[in-house]
Amino acid sequence: MLQVADQRELGLWLLRIFTTFGWKELCIVTPFFSDVEILERGAISFFIKRLAKSTDVILITRPPETDRQDRLLQNLLTSSVRVYLNEFVHAKLIVAKRSPLSGMAIVGSANLTVSGLSRNIELALITDDPEIIQCLNIEFEKIKIKSKEYL
Repeated sequence: MLQVADQRELGLWLLRIFTTFGWKELCIVTPFFSDVEILERGAISFFIKRLAKSTDVILITRPPETDRQDRLLQNLLTSSVRVYLNEFVHAKLIVAKRSPLSGMAIVGSANLTVSGLSRNIELALITDDPEIIQCLNIEFEKIKIKSKEYL
């Protein structure tokens, strides 16, 4: 499956990923991250922290620029989310994995912010193709290696 999603469809796919249990790992790359509501169903941190109870969750983002952003990242850390910082990250990627070749991925233009999920005109590609998942896993690991763990 390969699908192009507009903003509303992206929100629905995010909800699908964030409310599905059974993922082994959830990898998120976004330069800008805030506690945005997803389609008025709940804040993204709520979904991520809930998933982190049963899933390895890794977030790669830019260093916090405000105390509010720092508190959000610290809050995620207390829920076993592993956070990495990279001042040069610009990619937007989510890979939810059941295994290294099985899962779902979203690659697009939207940051996980209010603007990215509700105001801007954004597009994303969603796939469950095993070959693409494998390639995105490799790219995620390359970004992670270039990032510093936030403690």
